[in-house]
Amino acid sequence: MPRAAILALALAFAAACGRPSAATPPEAGRVDVRAPERTEEERPDAGETAAATTTSADTSASTSPTAATETDAGRRAPTTTSTMSRPSTRRPGKKLRKDTWVIGYYATYLFRRCRPELVRYDALTHLAVTRVMPDAAGDLVLELGREGEAGLALLDELVRRARVAGTRTLLMVGGGGAREALLAATTDDLRPAFVAGLVDFARAHQLDGLDLDWEPLPASDHASFLALAADLRAAWPEAVLTAAVAHLPGRRDSADELYARAAGHFDRLNVMTYSMTAAQGGWKSWHSAALYGERPETPSSIDHSVRGYLAAGVPPGRLGIGIGFFGVCYTPPVDGPRQELRRSTIAAADCTMSYADIMRRYFDPAARRWDEEARVPYLALPEATGPHGCGYVSYEDAQSIAERAAYVAERGLGGVIVWAVNEGYLKHAPEGERDPLMDALAKHFLGR
Repeated sequence: MPRAAILALALAFAAACGRPSAATPPEAGRVDVRAPERTEEERPDAGETAAATTTSADTSASTSPTAATETDAGRRAPTTTSTMSRPSTRRPGKKLRKDTWVIGYYATYLFRRCRPELVRYDALTHLAVTRVMPDAAGDLVLELGREGEAGLALLDELVRRARVAGTRTLLMVGGGGAREALLAATTDDLRPAFVAGLVDFARAHQLDGLDLDWEPLPASDHASFLALAADLRAAWPEAVLTAAVAHLPGRRDSADELYARAAGHFDRLNVMTYSMTAAQGGWKSWHSAALYGERPETPSSIDHSVRGYLAAGVPPGRLGIGIGFFGVCYTPPVDGPRQELRRSTIAAADCTMSYADIMRRYFDPAARRWDEEARVPYLALPEATGPHGCGYVSYEDAQSIAERAAYVAERGLGGVIVWAVNEGYLKHAPEGERDPLMDALAKHFLGR
């Protein structure tokens, strides 16, 4: 590679583990890969060995260790709520595009939750592996979740297994916390070497392309973003190039025209339509990934973002939406969407509220509801539940994934991204029932 040997570091995550803190590279030429600390879910607990989880492809029914010892007395009966009605997204004659992509992110810092041999590669068209970013000199910093050569071995194993399954592979560039580093590495002086380093590394490890995640992307960075995209396409014309982009806040009806220009360089622009909520003044409780239903007090939905990017000129076939394999936990007194927050806060989200964690620690069939307008499930818990004291848990399941597939078909979109496939694996469930969300992806998007 040009300039210097690759610097390999591990993720050192802040409280929200999907947002890595900036890594300090070792001296040039060294390979220093440190193992990540275990997350809360990976630490054994007293009930872990007794955990028994059962799921179905259509209901995501499960019994957590807590729920298994509790009586249903006093709990609300399972219902299908229709807080507000909207016609079904499923309309006769609408089929998914033949080139629909399902891109699943494999978070290497969560490799203990779902090791490479357990990934359902056949449920994906592409696997995006996290991550690489530049240092201050534009050299590559690899954050692959394992120490030393083991990090590169993990990447190579994922690529090899995906290739056997016919699934293409991407290397994620950037991510949360990488904005300043990306901006520094894309100056006119450093960008050529940075681009050459990315392309050389990806080709050497038999990857099929790159996924650019410049987060956040303020208007002041647009020129640098476009220059990097153009140079990557010119340096590697046959590569698969994708970019993850932010969902639109409710006050914006159109994305920036930048994205129509960027679509000329990328095969897909994928909107991160998850974690679209906040506990702040003027907002009510809301879903992590509502398909519809945005209002001034609940200002986000997948459909709102899609309409905004299409209005900006992004071709529908190059636009994707996001599916989160994690949820959001509100504390009591909130126990559902569209409620005044009062004393409620958001206590957990990505990583600390994975789908696997929800099924193991929070799910009770009597607590499951379906929001007919937003097209998503949620848990309405009668009291503070689990280690985070949740009263309302917003999440996605097989039913909402089916709704996403119908929506992508209806809009003629290019596909979906999933963050992150590690978070959906139910290692405590019976064999054959450990990956219900990946099963749903395979069924509804790929017909497998």
